[in-house]
Amino acid sequence: MKRLKLLAMMAALILVIAGVIFCASPYAPVVGGPVEIETLWEIEDTREESETPLVTALENNGVPLAYDQYENTFYCTLGLENGETWPEMHLTAPGAKGVSICYSDDFSYDWCSDAIAEGYAYELMAYNDTHYSYFYIVFTGLPVVSIHTQADITIEEAPARFAIGTADEGGLSCESLVRLRGDGSLYGTEKMSYRISFSGSRRTAMREVPGMGVLETVNFVSMAFDDTMMHDKLSWDLIGMMVDEDEPFSARKTQYVELFVNDEYAGVYLMMEPMNYETEIGKASAGALLTDSLYRTTVVDKVRSNAVIPGHKTWGYELFYSPEAEDPFGSLRTYITMRDTEDDEEFRRLALEHLDIKSTMGYCAFLQNAGLVDNVQNNMFIWAHRTNGKTVYRFMPWDMDRAWGMNAGGAYQHWSVFPVADRLLNLDIADARQVLRDVWEEMKARGFTYDTIEALVLGYEHELNASGAALRNAYRWGVSTADGSELLEFSSARMALFEQTLDMMLNTQGPVPFLSEEPYGDWQIYVEMPTQ
Repeated sequence: MKRLKLLAMMAALILVIAGVIFCASPYAPVVGGPVEIETLWEIEDTREESETPLVTALENNGVPLAYDQYENTFYCTLGLENGETWPEMHLTAPGAKGVSICYSDDFSYDWCSDAIAEGYAYELMAYNDTHYSYFYIVFTGLPVVSIHTQADITIEEAPARFAIGTADEGGLSCESLVRLRGDGSLYGTEKMSYRISFSGSRRTAMREVPGMGVLETVNFVSMAFDDTMMHDKLSWDLIGMMVDEDEPFSARKTQYVELFVNDEYAGVYLMMEPMNYETEIGKASAGALLTDSLYRTTVVDKVRSNAVIPGHKTWGYELFYSPEAEDPFGSLRTYITMRDTEDDEEFRRLALEHLDIKSTMGYCAFLQNAGLVDNVQNNMFIWAHRTNGKTVYRFMPWDMDRAWGMNAGGAYQHWSVFPVADRLLNLDIADARQVLRDVWEEMKARGFTYDTIEALVLGYEHELNASGAALRNAYRWGVSTADGSELLEFSSARMALFEQTLDMMLNTQGPVPFLSEEPYGDWQIYVEMPTQ
């Protein structure tokens, strides 16, 4: 008897606990299938249309959907390559207590791939005992990212809610800090770039970002100056083929996403792994963090006032990392001296002692073939690496959206000026011309070929267009859809011309004519490559 009484008490306790859980949890009605038009009419006839949305949040298989309040439309990512088959979906509406939801459009009549590529908007109805409202859902092939913040987004960090949904790896929703990022993208366009820093019990936290791995921060690059939306991604993907991941300043991970900021569609963005300077410098050696410095060249009108080298008004540098508190630009001064000396023998001596010739020629080969016209006097990192008691300079690019012939016109046949590397070649210091040829052959062996570039570009075109994202981005920002044909034309012509130029250099005794022309060193001046 006592045992039965105890079991009854336990059952009652379980019911109480279940009731508390139910009452404290958001109610999430399941979205039902399409209904007959007569049923919708009956609902409209017996209820009033709500002035405010009855549904403000949707999830698919537990992953939050992005929302555009101005279009009253939710965006659900299903990935690509679905063909005519629709993947399994379990749509719920968290918090919409007492609301029923059904489709007024039957999406199953369409192929999934067609609905995604064309951006079909399917209508749904939400209703309760007294009111009804309509809203829409669009299926996309790209991951969707949402940023919500109460504050204005400026160059100062502000608290925000970050969420990302993917088709294959689920999603992530967490607290974060958001700010604007970039330089020209801050002032030259309405489509802003953003940086997210994940926050937790401490100032920052590490998060598993789908498609990117474990990160503390993540950038969202607007690609506002690049209508193809391919230049940066192509550049980083090629660097990833040529530079091992464990080497300092290796390639950044990138992924296309569709971004929503405060429930407004912001367009297609390149989600990018930021550069952690201490991590990259630390790959060099255990003592590198105590000795190495990192600078970025930048055009003078954008350089920070405390980063201008006195006496060098035509060149500017931005400090990114330096252990030298008293003279943070001390590690750069030998480079400045070498770059500016008029004495060839002094340049030869300094270059042999302080330049990593092979990596300099590697940067030169990448610069010429990718047409990095914005990555010498701007967006070029100079790594001052202390080794064997001396400073050795190496180079790496950043922000390559103006590469691959963008706005090049006839400039595809011009040699992009890189004064230090050009002088190495002109004087043929340490067999620089042969080193350039050898480095180029290594690059091709590791994948830097036209066939590889063509395959990557066609892959980007498919991803951006088949996902429907390029079409939406074009409508939002008044630009063309993703088309890499001009990029491929540039690459084909550029590589052939670079090969001819290398042959000419190796068969020339003494100075190379087109590298000896004046004026020399102005980044806006291009000298003709030989075409015969």
